[in-house]
Amino acid sequence: MTDPTAQGKIVFAMVVKYKRGRSTPDGNFIVKATDPRVSFHGKTFDWLVVTGNCAKFQGIGRLLKQNRDFGFLATVCDHGEPGSSDTIRVKFWDKNRGTIVYDNGMGASAASYDGTVIDRGNIQIHRYGNHLRA
Repeated sequence: MTDPTAQGKIVFAMVVKYKRGRSTPDGNFIVKATDPRVSFHGKTFDWLVVTGNCAKFQGIGRLLKQNRDFGFLATVCDHGEPGSSDTIRVKFWDKNRGTIVYDNGMGASAASYDGTVIDRGNIQIHRYGNHLRA
């Protein structure tokens, strides 16, 4: 995958949370796109930050048929029920080369909470005591 501006819909599934007593988050993060080069599975998570109705998390994973690590940054925002205006931004980069291989918010700052409005499903951000889950 060498085209960071690849077009098409993405399908995603995620559960990311801090488990009691752990300093790094745990969970699952899977992204598949109509572009067959974009099939990603998150392996480890570096951090998770929840701010209001949005969450950002970052980690390392693998793209389909690639035998090396890729970094990822995901930003999701829950804009209320039933999820009709929830947003997601996903960015992948080659950990060895530092090159962006996919970003549906190309050009936006990593600090931005802008994302693509999802057309199906529902993003939910939950807070459980001192635990955060997106």
